[in-house]
Amino acid sequence: MKNKHVYLLIFVLIIAIASFLRLWRLDQLPTSLYWEEVALGYDAFSLLQTGKDHHGNSWPIVAFESFGDWKPSGYFYAIIPFMAVLGLSEWSVRLPAALSGILLVILIGMLARKLLPSPSLERSRAVQLLVMALVTISPWAVMFSRVAWEVNLATMLLVGGVVAFLSFTDRALVETRRRFNLKKEEKTILLLIIAAVCFCFSMYAYHALRLVAPLLGGVLIWRWFERFQQSTTTDRKQNSSLFYFIQKNARFLLVGLGVSLFLLMPLVISLGNVQTNQRFNETNIFADLELLKEAQSLQDQAGDTWLSRLFYHRYLIYGQQVLSNALSHTTVSFLFVSGDQNARHSTQFIGLLYHIEAVFLVLGGWYVVKYQRRTAVLLGLWLLIGLLPAALTKATPHALRILPTLPVWMILISAGVIHFYELVTSWWSNQQLPVTKAFKRVIRVLLLGVMAAAYLIEFTMFWRFYTQVYVEKYAGDFMSGYKEMVQGLAVATDKLPDHQIYITRELGRPAMYYWFYNQTDPRLVQQQDETATKDQGEYLSFSKVKFVDSLSTIIKPAIIVASAEQFTIQTARNLDNLKPDEVVVRDRAGKIVWVIFELK
Repeated sequence: MKNKHVYLLIFVLIIAIASFLRLWRLDQLPTSLYWEEVALGYDAFSLLQTGKDHHGNSWPIVAFESFGDWKPSGYFYAIIPFMAVLGLSEWSVRLPAALSGILLVILIGMLARKLLPSPSLERSRAVQLLVMALVTISPWAVMFSRVAWEVNLATMLLVGGVVAFLSFTDRALVETRRRFNLKKEEKTILLLIIAAVCFCFSMYAYHALRLVAPLLGGVLIWRWFERFQQSTTTDRKQNSSLFYFIQKNARFLLVGLGVSLFLLMPLVISLGNVQTNQRFNETNIFADLELLKEAQSLQDQAGDTWLSRLFYHRYLIYGQQVLSNALSHTTVSFLFVSGDQNARHSTQFIGLLYHIEAVFLVLGGWYVVKYQRRTAVLLGLWLLIGLLPAALTKATPHALRILPTLPVWMILISAGVIHFYELVTSWWSNQQLPVTKAFKRVIRVLLLGVMAAAYLIEFTMFWRFYTQVYVEKYAGDFMSGYKEMVQGLAVATDKLPDHQIYITRELGRPAMYYWFYNQTDPRLVQQQDETATKDQGEYLSFSKVKFVDSLSTIIKPAIIVASAEQFTIQTARNLDNLKPDEVVVRDRAGKIVWVIFELK
């Protein structure tokens, strides 16, 4: 990579490919918006139009009520600029995640360049481009960039914060050893501020980052302290003192602490709020009474002695469950074979990583532990911290909750690719064969070609399945048919404007889809927030529309929108006074999803 222009050309090419894989048919692949995406979009639309969410809360800072789910606010605000330009649409809802995915390609490349130091600029650039290329085509990275997952935005901010902080520490270690220079000091402090802003904003984007970001930030500060100890040249006893570190870096520490406290104040104030902690309270394993019953049962079976109460203490049972949950994310099946059981999180055809990467992951882990000890410690702690939020919850393994660990896997795999190449080429070079240097270079090029071909085959299989099979096979997981249903209902309503409308609820959140695709004025929704009948924050009625669990309470005449899952066409035809010209809505796979008909 001696030619800077070649480096820039490859860099731009990788970003172009990453952009294509994350933006191509973004509104159609996956086939439609999942209900959480629709909720994010409509609340952002409501905020843009009225300054309030659809429940009537003015400019929420920490969390949005969102059907009583109390989602972190970051992604809602990230949507607004795109919605101001593109309107309420699939594109405006998914673009923040897609652009975050593109930025992640760049940021993880920058991170690898810092954590896998190379003796030459040429090799350093090669490492960066390799990591960027692997993240670009990673199934895990691609899939989470094509749906409005808040965690993708949060992960991008986290990685941006780590890169900025590592750049800051490089400069800060120099600043503490030379005479004061205002301009250079300003640049150093700016990097610190950027790091603090990224870490803090990541905590407003996704629940898990409220645990991951502070812990990882603490690890980075400790790493800074260790590097400071090694870099100073004055009295060793004084250098080992934490007080000396604080004294020499007081201005940086005060700025970082001040910015962080200012940005996190609303979040800190809300920590005691039951509503903003609701998500964790619902999903954490400590709310699982079965584990408590298991501990009590084991104690009873062992005679309920003091020894049994010690060995089968509930905290030990919970600890075993946390460890088991964490380890479930490291299985071959989860990582390389089928991935997350939730089809929205993985294709079920391939794991989070490619099959070939199993070898590179092992090699990369061994290489980093042996030759890059400081990097190994940081990546190891990052992995443990990143797995912790998922380990504390019930549904595991969970590809979404551990996405903040994506940089760790990608850097280790990249290190494995590099080490594999070096092992093979070193072995070949050491063979006493009667061949020319030119022939040996040809062999090295062929080796690169074989490795690239293996990745190309894996990627082609994933991309073909994702774009041709997955989009239809798992259309129901993304609520395919809701948009067409709302459009069909609009036609029926125009013909029968005086009829009451009934929509069945078993597919989830019909009210939000109704508002989203009709682009309902948020003011009308807000006006009915206090009077509308609700189920866990979800509207059961709006204007002349009722969202029902059963058709037994229907008042004729009516327009009925029935889910085919609960009410088949044949059942609908047996209803009294049913007109025979019902509208049938199918998903991408051709499966009947909705039936729209008139009941006289």
